[in-house]
Amino acid sequence: TNIAYFPNNGVATSPTIELVNSGTAFATQSILGLSFKASENIDVFGEGRYIKSYGLDVQRRAVSDFSLTSVIDDDPDGITFTGGVRYNF
Repeated sequence: TNIAYFPNNGVATSPTIELVNSGTAFATQSILGLSFKASENIDVFGEGRYIKSYGLDVQRRAVSDFSLTSVIDDDPDGITFTGGVRYNF
């Protein structure tokens, strides 16, 4: 994905910073959840999800001056938690 950023002051008519992704990354995810039967039709549940990407290579650079370039070579990860109530018909 290529992303371009514009300043929020409305002066620039073209992007000032861009992120350029020139490859692909391998990603894994693990999910763990529990569900409890609160009544005959209602379940209460909770879930945790861990996502990790491997070999992400993103370049960030200023569009007007390419001397301001940085490369982000990282293995980002994240955790999300979800909970809720289900009604079963």
